[in-house]
Amino acid sequence: MKFKFRPILIFFTFVFVLRPLQAQLQTQDYLEQKDWIQIGDMIVERDWVINPEHDSAEDEFSSQYVLKKVRPWIDGILRFQFSNNLNKAERQEFLNYCAEMGEFADIQCLPKRQQDKDFLYIEKTNENICGSSYLGRVGGKQPLKIRCWRRRTIQHELMHALGVSHEHNRMDRDDYITIIWENLDDKIRSQYYKISVDQVALYLNYYDFDSILHYDSYSGSKNGQIVFYRKDSKKPVKQSNSMSFGDHYTLYALYGGTRPE
Repeated sequence: MKFKFRPILIFFTFVFVLRPLQAQLQTQDYLEQKDWIQIGDMIVERDWVINPEHDSAEDEFSSQYVLKKVRPWIDGILRFQFSNNLNKAERQEFLNYCAEMGEFADIQCLPKRQQDKDFLYIEKTNENICGSSYLGRVGGKQPLKIRCWRRRTIQHELMHALGVSHEHNRMDRDDYITIIWENLDDKIRSQYYKISVDQVALYLNYYDFDSILHYDSYSGSKNGQIVFYRKDSKKPVKQSNSMSFGDHYTLYALYGGTRPE
């Protein structure tokens, strides 16, 4: 009887133990091979980041300036797992705010299943930042951290996880805003570097000052003075607490759905 059960035992060991472990190790290798850097609340590959104070864009064919493709979530499904430090109300808020993001785009937040190797791990953090997320789907257990438990922060971080970067980090942002570098706190300067990622809005010639992913004009100021202003009107940009038309359109363009009008 022991001999008869041995092949079954080997099969289940491979399917439920060794294969998931192998996938996890492959993901760990991928994450370890990449050189990650956190730009404010957004975690990206280091070679995607361009410091406009030092880097020259004269060589437009340089690999550093080639727009990188961010990996989307398959079929717009964000598999997730809640950490144990989230209460029932916080979990429901997360689900509600994610559902709002799917008003026009084919996006869903669904619980992680046993066979899912790529998923968001939603956790509460005490770090001195409202939230943080990797940009796009990086694979495996992907942390999404929240300290400020509110609509703006949760949807902001989910936008990053879905593959959308900050507006003011765009490669063409200098066509739309003027940054006053001398007013920036040295600890915040990197948050205004450019990120060479492929973004939908770049092809629409549309810059969204109302995006939930745009900083306030005084964010990171070391002296209370304005950090950047609009080129067209010379006016400051106010922080948005909800998703803009442009945000919804970007997600629709990335994941399909009902075109916002």
